[in-house]
Amino acid sequence: MTVTDVAKSAGVSVATVSRVINGQGRVSHEREKLVRQAMSELGYEPPPLNRRQGRRSLRRSRTLRTGIVTVVQLDDVYNYTPGIFASFLRGIEQAASSYGMVVTIVHACDSTNLSPIIEQQQADGYVLMGAHTPPGLMEKLRGKPIIWSGSHHGHTGDVVLAGNYEIGRLAANYLLSRGHQHLAFLSAMDWYPAYPARAEAFAFTAQRKGATAHVITNRLPDEGMDGMREMGMLRCAMEPLVARLLDLSPRVAGLFLPNDLMTAVAYPLLQQRGVRPGRDIDIVSCNNDATYLVGLNPRPATIDIASELHGRRSVEQLLCRIKQPDDARPVEVAIKPVLIPPESVDS
Repeated sequence: MTVTDVAKSAGVSVATVSRVINGQGRVSHEREKLVRQAMSELGYEPPPLNRRQGRRSLRRSRTLRTGIVTVVQLDDVYNYTPGIFASFLRGIEQAASSYGMVVTIVHACDSTNLSPIIEQQQADGYVLMGAHTPPGLMEKLRGKPIIWSGSHHGHTGDVVLAGNYEIGRLAANYLLSRGHQHLAFLSAMDWYPAYPARAEAFAFTAQRKGATAHVITNRLPDEGMDGMREMGMLRCAMEPLVARLLDLSPRVAGLFLPNDLMTAVAYPLLQQRGVRPGRDIDIVSCNNDATYLVGLNPRPATIDIASELHGRRSVEQLLCRIKQPDDARPVEVAIKPVLIPPESVDS
């Protein structure tokens, strides 16, 4: 049980819960009551006081100024992967809490209407996540440590990301190990920077081992994300890709889809055309997001990107950068993915 769970139950922000626990800042009586009620119902116990005192001494050491780490959502890309986003935030909260830091989350899609936390530079540092950087935002963040958490990143700041090339290699090697020589990568969300990298590594690995690897995408303009805010629109985008897949000769036997959302959409599209996932075509997915995998029968192999660990490492790298502000060498941390075997298929 974490502060994130308490915040969700109480219907307030993580920062509000932290202020109630630590007795810091102003919280209305009504909100404090909601927080304490949620803590009671969930059985949440804050860290022991001696641990919290020890952590506050970190602030007095001039390492931290405000004790606030702010997660900046650059766009709505994580709306497509709510399970991954929740796991990532849980890791952020756990790591930040262990250092006595408060986590705040702000949406920065419109850089002309930003939270006071950014406008007034209240945070000690920022963790940025999303697929696009709004114009003018980086100027607002200037002077503070930045961690890019994901495949989209700018020219300044450190990067913590899923190991996208390793993900592609894992997917290809898994399908090759199943005896398949005709493979394909399929994505209707090619605007997201991680997926072309996964496709490149997948195709390279397969071709190097003598297999055929087709890359099937519909390259959308940068605003492509805005055109897929509904599942139905993603389905429409994937229909012609699945048709192209099934038109290939010889028939593709192994398919890699770079996230579980697209896999969930692909299953019924394949079934409508008489192709049974897990039987007629082997599928490997990615993210290990139960939100989308739970309804798939049989559940495919998927690659766990360790999103909770991703969140923790983002905070740890941010603290390293705060402690060593004069070290100009950029750091890139790749989280090692792990393949989760598929559900067994009965004949």
